[in-house]
Amino acid sequence: MKINLIIDFDSTFITGESLEWLAEEALKSKPHNEQKKILSQIEEITRNGMEGKLSFEESLRQRLALFKPSKSHIDQLVKRIENSLTPSFEKNREFIQQNAPNIYIVSGGFHEYMDQVLETFSILKQNISANSFIFDGDLVDGFDSTNVLSKSQGKIEAVRAMNLDGKVIVIGDGYTDYEIVAKGAGDFFIAFTENIYRGFVNEVHHIEAQSFDEVMAFYRRYVKKE
Repeated sequence: MKINLIIDFDSTFITGESLEWLAEEALKSKPHNEQKKILSQIEEITRNGMEGKLSFEESLRQRLALFKPSKSHIDQLVKRIENSLTPSFEKNREFIQQNAPNIYIVSGGFHEYMDQVLETFSILKQNISANSFIFDGDLVDGFDSTNVLSKSQGKIEAVRAMNLDGKVIVIGDGYTDYEIVAKGAGDFFIAFTENIYRGFVNEVHHIEAQSFDEVMAFYRRYVKKE
């Protein structure tokens, strides 16, 4: 039986929220108090989206309205992400590379900074599902609102569109990851808590993994059982 792993990016593959980090880069020239205020607003919007209190599209729109990133800010973000990979993912890079054809990244993040990092793990470009920025010259001027991942329950639609053979195990820290399984597009949900513990997510998980080592242990038991 083929086993497919669907993995979230923010606070799962990496240690934090990439859009918040991008905001930090874009706001560096602002006075400290203004930076702090805007970042606090972004964190609250992110949290409301994670908890299902705000639609993902509205969450994305509200956050991007608070700062104006440029291509150079995205370049800086990529460097930060490269130094902020979740330790157990970095430790198990070889496993990910060896199993890359059956590993899919599904994220509300953006191709512009995710792809080049994930390619170092041999994740196939066609296996990366994410949003895309719209640019006005050098500056981000919004996002592609036709992309299903910019919508609420977009992860469900993205996974269904893959039409995967075999079992689907979903690994993530947020409610949108749980929804993939809850709506029948996946078979098991693993609440990933190495970086953050979200109580509301852990109430609905099938199992909890405090590291990717524990994901691999479940994967191997499941493969053996099948």
